[in-house]
Amino acid sequence: LFDERATVARLEELYSDKGEGAGRAVGLANNAREYPLEDAARANYIWEEPSPELYFEILDYLRPDNMIALLEMKGVPTDQKEEHFGIEYSYQAFTPELLAALEQPASVAELTLPAPNRFIPTKVDLLAQQPVKVIDEPGLTLYYAQDTTFERPRVSYQVRIRQPEKMGKLNAVVMRDFYTSVINEMLNEQAYAAAVAGLGATVADSPEGVRISVSGYSQSANSFLDYVLSQMTTINLPAERFEALKERKLRAWKNAEFADAYRQTLELERKYLVENYFTPAEKLSAAQEIDLDDVRRFTKELFKKGNVEMVAYGNVSQEDATRAARQVVAALELAPVPMSDVYDTRTLILDGEQPVLAANQLIVNNSAYIQGFLLGDATPRNLAAALMLRNFIDEPYFSEMRTRQQLGYIAASFMSEQEKNLFVRFLIQSADYSADELNRRSNEFLANLPDLFDQLPDDQVEVLRSAVRAELEEKDKSIAERAARYFMLAFEKDADWGQRAETIAELEQLSRNDLRAMLQLLADEGSRQFTTLSMAEQHAEALDTVKPSFTDIESWKRKQAYE
Repeated sequence: LFDERATVARLEELYSDKGEGAGRAVGLANNAREYPLEDAARANYIWEEPSPELYFEILDYLRPDNMIALLEMKGVPTDQKEEHFGIEYSYQAFTPELLAALEQPASVAELTLPAPNRFIPTKVDLLAQQPVKVIDEPGLTLYYAQDTTFERPRVSYQVRIRQPEKMGKLNAVVMRDFYTSVINEMLNEQAYAAAVAGLGATVADSPEGVRISVSGYSQSANSFLDYVLSQMTTINLPAERFEALKERKLRAWKNAEFADAYRQTLELERKYLVENYFTPAEKLSAAQEIDLDDVRRFTKELFKKGNVEMVAYGNVSQEDATRAARQVVAALELAPVPMSDVYDTRTLILDGEQPVLAANQLIVNNSAYIQGFLLGDATPRNLAAALMLRNFIDEPYFSEMRTRQQLGYIAASFMSEQEKNLFVRFLIQSADYSADELNRRSNEFLANLPDLFDQLPDDQVEVLRSAVRAELEEKDKSIAERAARYFMLAFEKDADWGQRAETIAELEQLSRNDLRAMLQLLADEGSRQFTTLSMAEQHAEALDTVKPSFTDIESWKRKQAYE
C-alpha cells in the first residue's frame, strides 16, 4: 500500500495541475503554516520511508475507551437541545458490557487489506524522442525524426560520406582539404541570398569523410540541398580565385612552425596518437604542385564510392527525408563501399607498462608540455565520473600552475573523448621553464590530487555532482543543434539514444570511492599515459636529459598497434 501511494504521489508531483493564482498561493501558505518551510511546496507528495513503528503508534489510539461515536438517524431518542441552533441530541457513556464486546470484536472475513492495485503503473518514464532508422541498405543509412519540441517550420540535414580506406592516405587527405575549400568558396556566391532566406550550408572535411550540413526553412531546404549537391560535382571556380585560396592554405601550413608552442605540441601528439594523421609540414610538401585541374580530377575519384550516413530532423515528412537521402546518393553517383573497406580513424593502443614520451625542438621562444591519461572506455559511468573530476581538477590545477608557481600564461586541464575512449590532458606553455621541468612540476601536483580530494567536504562533492547534472540536462537550443547531436549518437554512439539519461543515472550513483579510484590513475606511474614535450630554442639543451620513445616517428608507428 505504501509503495502504491508513493508511486501515485510521485506521478502527481510531476504531472498534476498544481493550480494557479490565488488558489495556489493559499494552498502554499497553509502548507507553510503546517509544515517546515522547505517542505511546504511538496508536502502533499512526500512519501519517504515506511515506518511500521509509527503505524502501530497511531493504531494504538484506536481503542474503544478512547473513542467518541456519533449516531445520526431519524427517530433516535434525545433528551437535550443545543442552545444556538436548537439541535436535539443525547449523550451517554458506553456501558461496561458494550466496551467489553468492542474490545473483543468478532472477526469479519470480508474486512481485509485490499489486494495490490493492478492499475498502479510501475514504469512512468517518458519515452525519449529519438530518430528511427528508415533506410538501412548498402551505401545508405537514414535516421529520421519529426520535431515536436521547437515547433518551427525548419529542418536540418546532417550527412557524412564514408569513403574507402585509400582516402586516408596523405595525398587524398590533402586533396580532400583543397576540394572542400573550393566547394565552400563556390557556395559563398549564394551564401548571402541563402542566409537572407533563413538557410545555411557547410561542406567540411573530416577524418572519416566529407560532411554536409544543410539547415533552414523546410519549404526551401530540399531545393537548397539539391543546389549544394549540384555544386559538389562540378568545379566552376575561376583559376585566380583558386590560386588565392591555395596561397592562403600554403602560407598557413608553412607558418605552422611559428604557431603557439602548445599548438605545435598538440600536432606532435596527434601525429603519434592517430594512425593516419598528417602534420602541416607533411601537407605542405604534398600540396606544392596542386592546381585546379587536379581538384577537378579528384572530384571524380572522390565520389566513385561512398556510403552515405544521414540524419533528417525537423518539420519534414518521412517521405521528403527519404527523397533527400536518395538524392544525395543519386546526385553524387555514389556506389556502395564494402564495410570491410571503409576508412576508420584508429588511435594508439596504450600500454600501462610503457608510457609514450615524445619530444622535439621548436623555433619559437616558448616551451610546452602536454600529458594525457586514458581514463577508460567512454561508458556512461566513466563519463559521469570524468566530468565530476574535471570540475574538481580545473581550478586547483590552474591556480597552482598559473597563479602560484607562475609557470606561464597558458595552463589548463581538459577532458576529451576519442574513438570511444576517455582522456584527461594537462597543458602548460612557458617561456621561462623547459618542458621537462613543466612535466616534473605538473606530476608533483597530480600525485597529490587523491589527498586533495580526500579533504574535500561531502557538500562540495555534491556541488560537483549538481554542476555536471545541470550540464547534462541542458537542452538543445535549435533544430540544427539537435540534428547534429542525433547524428553523433546515431553514428558515433551506435544509436544509443538514452546515453544522456544513462549518464545522469550513473552520476547519481557515484561514490567518493569511485571518484578517487579514477583520480588515482593520474597519480600512478603504471597508468596508461602519453607525454609530449616541446622545447623552445633557449631550452634546447634540456632535450639531452629526455629519453623519448622514438626518434623516427614513422618507424616507431609501424611497430605499434592502433584500433
